[in-house]
Amino acid sequence: MLEIFNLQKELVKNASTSGYEGKIGRAIADLAKPFCDEMRIDALGNLICHIKGKGKRIMCAAHMDAIGFMARYIDENGFIYVNPLGGHYAYELINTRVCFEKVSGIFRLCKASENAGKTGKEITFNDIYIDIGARTKEGAEKLVSIGDTAIFEGETVMLGKNRIMTPYADDLSGCAMLLRAMQLCNSSPNDLYFVFTVQEELGCRGAKTAAFGIEPDIAIAVDVCPAGDCPSENDRHNDIALGGGPTIKIMDSSVFSSVGLNKLLKSVATAMNIKTQWEILTGGGTDTSEMLLTRDGVPATCISIPTRNLHMPVEIIDIRDVENGAQLLAATLRSKF
Repeated sequence: MLEIFNLQKELVKNASTSGYEGKIGRAIADLAKPFCDEMRIDALGNLICHIKGKGKRIMCAAHMDAIGFMARYIDENGFIYVNPLGGHYAYELINTRVCFEKVSGIFRLCKASENAGKTGKEITFNDIYIDIGARTKEGAEKLVSIGDTAIFEGETVMLGKNRIMTPYADDLSGCAMLLRAMQLCNSSPNDLYFVFTVQEELGCRGAKTAAFGIEPDIAIAVDVCPAGDCPSENDRHNDIALGGGPTIKIMDSSVFSSVGLNKLLKSVATAMNIKTQWEILTGGGTDTSEMLLTRDGVPATCISIPTRNLHMPVEIIDIRDVENGAQLLAATLRSKF
């Protein structure tokens, strides 16, 4: 049986930024191969795993890309300035460790005495840099080139019995859920496509092209959502709690989910005695939005994993929410529509 903590740890070892998903795609393909009839990689880089069936064509999507950074300028002292890949606030990154392919580094604040008076979002990516320990531009360029990407550096660790602190719960924990659901779907009357999408963090690009090609009758995304059970200023006010069960998305800023599909998920969860939570977000979006709008429209929704500290290297999730989400998804996929 695939185990969520070990899956997360393995996936994080292969974390890849948006646009450069080859490494994580190969790792997921190796894990998914025993559970599907065929797999392919499309022109954009989406990994599409197919379990053949004669019923409804159902597309399930979890994005495998990670937020990160791209080197755009190296100054004469060897300090590296970057562009964000995905959603970041520059002020949150100060003193955060990252790693390029050949070297680690740390974000620091430029002209600290001058910029220290700035608050929050007044600090931009022009105000921070990555220190890799170089003394000169030439020394830095031996380790990092313009266009190289960096990801968060951090371990995947257990916090007590049920919780994980990890980089890239968003959305490698969703990928773990999708892999586990594939393992549980050894029989289904439906035609199932499990898609590990690319470039979600840059605008849900992979889901758009994959859905256009697959032409699903039904679509379900798997992602994370902000938990409201902590006082962090970046967590939107809601009743979503770690350990309270996977969430069923009603709406966010990009989508209003299928009412009928949500009713089915809830009824399946009730029959299986799986706790779920309703998800209503004031911002953000997932692959759901692009699958919903493909061709002439597709009934779509999202199962999410409650997560603290989103888009930071110390995201926290509850293993039970991931496992229960996989159980719920697999049981739903075995339903006759």
